[in-house]
Amino acid sequence: MKKIIYITIGIIFLTSCEKFLDVKPVTEIPSELAVQSTKDLTTLLYGTYDGLQSGNVYGGNFIMFGDLLADDAAVDEGKLSQFGTSEIYNRVTSTQIGYLRYAWSDCYSTINRANLIIYYIDNDLINDEDFEEIKDDYKGQALFIRAITHFQLLNFWSHAYNVDNPEGNTQLGIPYRTTPTLSYLDELDMARNTVEEVYNKIITDLQNSIDLIEATSHSSMASKMAATAFLARVYFFKGDYANAAIEANNVINSSGSYDMADSASIAEIYQLQGDYADDEVIFQLVNTSSDQSNALPGYYQSTKGAIFYSSTELLDSYRTDYDTTLDFWGSPIFSDVRAKLLLTYYSNLNKAFIAKWNQSGSLSNNIPIIRLAEMHLIRAEANYLTNGLQTEALDSYKAVRARSVGEAIYEAEGTPAWTDDDFLVKIRAERRRELAFEGDRYLNLRRLKQNVRDGVAYNDNSLLFKIPQEEMSGNSLMEQNP
Repeated sequence: MKKIIYITIGIIFLTSCEKFLDVKPVTEIPSELAVQSTKDLTTLLYGTYDGLQSGNVYGGNFIMFGDLLADDAAVDEGKLSQFGTSEIYNRVTSTQIGYLRYAWSDCYSTINRANLIIYYIDNDLINDEDFEEIKDDYKGQALFIRAITHFQLLNFWSHAYNVDNPEGNTQLGIPYRTTPTLSYLDELDMARNTVEEVYNKIITDLQNSIDLIEATSHSSMASKMAATAFLARVYFFKGDYANAAIEANNVINSSGSYDMADSASIAEIYQLQGDYADDEVIFQLVNTSSDQSNALPGYYQSTKGAIFYSSTELLDSYRTDYDTTLDFWGSPIFSDVRAKLLLTYYSNLNKAFIAKWNQSGSLSNNIPIIRLAEMHLIRAEANYLTNGLQTEALDSYKAVRARSVGEAIYEAEGTPAWTDDDFLVKIRAERRRELAFEGDRYLNLRRLKQNVRDGVAYNDNSLLFKIPQEEMSGNSLMEQNP
């Protein structure tokens, strides 16, 4: 575990989590005169991170959406809300579902704040002496936020990228907004970009952010390595496995910036608060006593009326050939520490609840958004699919598998065979176990063109969220999903 040391940008000192997050967010910019100094621009940047932290952006709801549609979680249907989670679960969303209206509007509000930062910088609208020192870094951070927020929207309002048709994904995506709204009179009409166009714009923004951001690694703000990690993720879901392997490798070999948590401290990754981060975390959302936004316990924690628990299939996947079936109380015994630390089994209910997002006290836990383990999983699979470096792929598989089941069982299981798809099957199973309930499973099923919950095809139109009514009414060029 490490305590976050905030970086200094010009003369702006980010000395604590409190100062970083305890700033009134900028949600409306009435005119170009709203930002007149570097201090104003810094406040706008803080507001942009505050938007990113929202439960409707990266603060938890999108993870919940994915688990309602995928197959890792069993769902207590009696705890679903009418005109909300029930409609998402049953794939009958409308233009009026509150969860989706707020997700759409909060994402685009966050994007607009990022665009405002870029606008003020690109047009040299600030003239104080500190502006030159911070402008590149601030623009890089804004590009990062703009890219990953569009990616979040794309995954639920559009069909997945067809990895077997590279550069030809003409299906409707979302509007990729790069121009800020400066007043209520601004033109808001914008047609949907194609999925191909949105991916290309995300990639360009992330590449530019890598070039501009000053911080090499910084888990609670955009950094070069955070942007590189997200770029690896985006390439991976685009099916550009050669570039995904390169970018994941860049993060893994980034001069000791990150380290895999040991087996005894995996749970700590998800339980830290405020200005602390685990060495495995590449980017996270920070929660402090004065600024908390973590929607996950309400959906996953058994003591808070969880709507989710582990599916039997997922729970069984953690078992190895070396596990005892039951302990004295009738609970499963797992060698895989992820099952022991991240799932809580209740034998009287015959359910394994999800402990990964448990909140122990009144303060919300930080939310890890991207971790080193994912980089290893990407590097391993991407190298295999491109006939890349076998050594790197096997090293990455071992980094995740041996950490989870221990060296002895890893050695007993033996190195996966590189032929006959044995390695591919095992690394994909490892991805499912490692990233369960972190928003990955739904996206990965669609990448692999596999059925989601209840045998529904990955490209079924019922999976597409409806564009909210506010957007349909205010944007004459918007086309609704079927």
